[in-house]
Amino acid sequence: WVEDISTSFVALRSYFQATREQLPEPHQRLTFVQWKQHCAKARPSAKVLRRQTYVSLGRLLVVVSEAFIETVLGPEGETSKSPPSLPDVQVVDRLSEWVFAALAYLELPLMDDCQYQLQRLRRCCMRLLSAAAAAPPSESDAARTAALAHAGMLLTIVTEVFGQR
Repeated sequence: WVEDISTSFVALRSYFQATREQLPEPHQRLTFVQWKQHCAKARPSAKVLRRQTYVSLGRLLVVVSEAFIETVLGPEGETSKSPPSLPDVQVVDRLSEWVFAALAYLELPLMDDCQYQLQRLRRCCMRLLSAAAAAPPSESDAARTAALAHAGMLLTIVTEVFGQR
């Protein structure tokens, strides 16, 4: 399962990189604020993502990983000592989609800030997996299943593809 996700994601990244290199159009550079606004109102789009610069894609990773972490761990984030509760399924779906897209287009070598965000994302996914596994049967099965699926996939990508252990 882990190998299948890793292999498929690497192939997807290679395809996206090849399509970016063929673009004659100028690259865009969105700010943190512009990314927050764009992520709030739209779904990830290859048309938008493939035109972004290296720096802009790093900013996107910061924006979406911070939003994901805050949604899962609450406003206290990683400093919270209490286990996370299972977040709203629709919010996790939307944010996971953005995190996946950001990782798919993220260029190598990784900037220090990107590595830092990937480490934070890895720790968050580990906590979410623990919370989902420990959730009592009375918790929403949809929330539990979504948490396990999204956290497992993102954790696999972050650790196996980007080597953040």
